[in-house]
Amino acid sequence: AVAPRSELERTVAEVWRGVLSLPEVGVHDNFFDLGGTSLLLYRVYSRLREVRGDLRLVDLFRYATVEALAGWLGAPGESGGAAELDEGRARAEARRAHRRRPLHV
Repeated sequence: AVAPRSELERTVAEVWRGVLSLPEVGVHDNFFDLGGTSLLLYRVYSRLREVRGDLRLVDLFRYATVEALAGWLGAPGESGGAAELDEGRARAEARRAHRRRPLHV
């Protein structure tokens, strides 16, 4: 397996590893060949949508390898990319931190 080479590839591989409960995912691995299903793909979609708001579920079917999906997410002329990835991560972390705050009674 070829290890992720960019931040976007690492992010996509990390999401896939979590959803598929795998120890590692290579950049050329196909989501469905790894045991992914359309229901699991929706979980990937939900997580990556925090990173790129205009992501469509059909995009995940079209770009079924880590390399292809990361390439599309960071393609010039497309919305998304590294800056938006960082902003999306910050927003997602802020939402998670807010949910972890104890309720005041």
